[in-house]
Amino acid sequence: MSATKEIHPYALRLPMAKARELAAAQGSTGLSVNQLILLCLDKALSDVVTALAPVKRVTNVDPLTPEELETLYRNRVDDTEGVSPKALAAFQSQEEPK
Repeated sequence: MSATKEIHPYALRLPMAKARELAAAQGSTGLSVNQLILLCLDKALSDVVTALAPVKRVTNVDPLTPEELETLYRNRVDDTEGVSPKALAAFQSQEEPK
């Protein structure tokens, strides 16, 4: 087994401004584009994941009593009653979050 991994070239789709920034960083650091991208992933990926993570459960409130739970869940309101699956699908987002 070799110490280096095989290199697989791929087309990287970048906005022109980001491609220019990457080229400038490549020129000033002497690193390859791949090395720069890997460094960016190492430095920032955990911050990005943390920023995009769903909000965690609130834990600083007292739990509901069984009576409160019964009251809340006894009368279930179905907002989708009478709406077709096709209409529900039309309301779903078709784009990725930015």
